[in-house]
Amino acid sequence: MYASLILTLLMFFLQNGSEFYQQALVQERAAGNLEAAIQLYQDAARYAGNDRALAAQAMLGAARCYEKLGQAKARELYEEIARTYADQPQFAAQARD
Repeated sequence: MYASLILTLLMFFLQNGSEFYQQALVQERAAGNLEAAIQLYQDAARYAGNDRALAAQAMLGAARCYEKLGQAKARELYEEIARTYADQPQFAAQARD
């Protein structure tokens, strides 16, 4: 029992931002589970490390999910992306649109 719990925790911590991002896409697009997708997108951004493009893309994914849910948090995230990731012009432009 403890071994499986430890293995699960290790697998979670060994995942990188890109893996979380791929899982988020599946939850958003295939499963339609927007809440799970938001959490995974946030994890992707958190674990993106120095990959600012991935972080910005993940934040856009979370904002898109909030928008689909009709939540005001979407606007806040879009504004944050435009400010924080101005060095990522493609994603900052998407956030401004």
